[in-house]
Amino acid sequence: MIKSGKELYTARIYLFAKMILYFFETNPEFNNQRAPKGSGMNFSKLLLISNLIYFTKLSKTDGYLGDDDTLKKLIKQYKNKEIRTVNNFYL
Repeated sequence: MIKSGKELYTARIYLFAKMILYFFETNPEFNNQRAPKGSGMNFSKLLLISNLIYFTKLSKTDGYLGDDDTLKKLIKQYKNKEIRTVNNFYL
């Protein structure tokens, strides 16, 4: 269970990333997209999500801008943790 302020902040980022990854899983037309050779573009889903995290200001650190390693570490950290998304008040 998550309790500290930093964990709440990173858990929100994890849930956002998980939601976007679920979107890609349920829409097969986004699978196996390749950039044209020589274009210099990267179609990495994690890189896209990482940039979205930065540009939507879920995170103000530059670790999410242009690099997906921070997001990979975060996903690995929360993979087996229980994250309650509904407050006890509503249960």
